[in-house]
Amino acid sequence: MKIFDLRSNSSFAQELAYLLSSHLIPVEKKVFPNQEVYVRLTEDVKGDDVIIVGTSYPNPNDRLFELFLAVDAAEHAGAKRIKAFIPYLAYGRQDRVQREGEAVSALAVVRALGNAGLDELYIADYHNPDLIPTMPVRTHNIMTARAIGEYLRSRYNLYDPIILVPGTKSLEGKYLARAREAAEGAGSSCYTGYLKERDWITGEVRTKKREIGAKGKDVIVIDDEISTGETVINALKMLEEEEPSRIFVGCTHGIFANDSLNRIRALGVSDVVCSDSIPSPVSKVHLAPLFKREAFNQ
Repeated sequence: MKIFDLRSNSSFAQELAYLLSSHLIPVEKKVFPNQEVYVRLTEDVKGDDVIIVGTSYPNPNDRLFELFLAVDAAEHAGAKRIKAFIPYLAYGRQDRVQREGEAVSALAVVRALGNAGLDELYIADYHNPDLIPTMPVRTHNIMTARAIGEYLRSRYNLYDPIILVPGTKSLEGKYLARAREAAEGAGSSCYTGYLKERDWITGEVRTKKREIGAKGKDVIVIDDEISTGETVINALKMLEEEEPSRIFVGCTHGIFANDSLNRIRALGVSDVVCSDSIPSPVSKVHLAPLFKREAFNQ
C-alpha cells in the first residue's frame, strides 16, 4: 500500500500515515505559465494499492482537478486499487436540481472521479447522506457528530445538554440523525432542531422560531458545515431568548467565510469545535482515526 499526499491537508495525511505505520509520499505539483496544472506520482505504483489523501477547500476547483489528475496518473501507472481519502468533498451541497437547467454537481464530481479510475471514496459527514447509495463510485461516509459530542463531554461538565440542529427541513428521524449521534457522544438523550427555509434564488435562510426548553441547560448546536454561518447565527440569536446555561457550537467542516467564526464567538458561545477536515484554529477533532477504522476495521 502506498499513500500519496496532495498537500492540501497535510496534517490529516501525516496522522493517517502514522496510524497506518506507512510512509507518506508527496505528489509533485506545479502550474505551467498557461495556468495548466501538472501532477506526478513520485513513486512507482504498478500492482500496488494506492491511497490519495487531500481535501477540497480552499480553492475547491483547483483541489478537485489535482485529485482527478492524481487518480488518472495512478490508473495509467497500473495501480491495483485506487482509494481517495478526502475529508471535505466540495460541491456536496449542490445535490439536487432546485431550478430548471441546474447540474447535480455532487454526483458530477464523483462521476468524474470514477471515470478517472477511482475505486473507492472516503469522505466525512456528507451533506446529504441519502445520495451516498446513488454514487457512481463506492463511497464511505464517515460521520463525526458522535466524536464532537465526545470531545465536548470530555472537556466540560455538561449539564442536561440539548443537541440542536440549527436548520433542518423536518423534525423526522433521518433529519435529526446528526443530532442523535452528537447526543450519544455527549451522554444525552435530548436532541431536536429548528426548521428552516432557504430562498434558492437569493440564498437567504429563514429559521422558524420554536421553544426547545433550553432555560438553564447546556446546548450544543451541531451542523455538518459552517460556511457563512447564517444558519448557526440565526439559531444562536433565538437560543439567547431561552437563557440557556452555556452554548457550544460544533461542526465537521469549518469554512467560516465572511468572518463568521468571529461573529459566532461574539454571540457568547463557550466553545466552537470542528474536525480537521479543513484546518482552522478550532479544528479539535481528528478524523484520521475514524478514517482508519472505516477503511481497515482497526
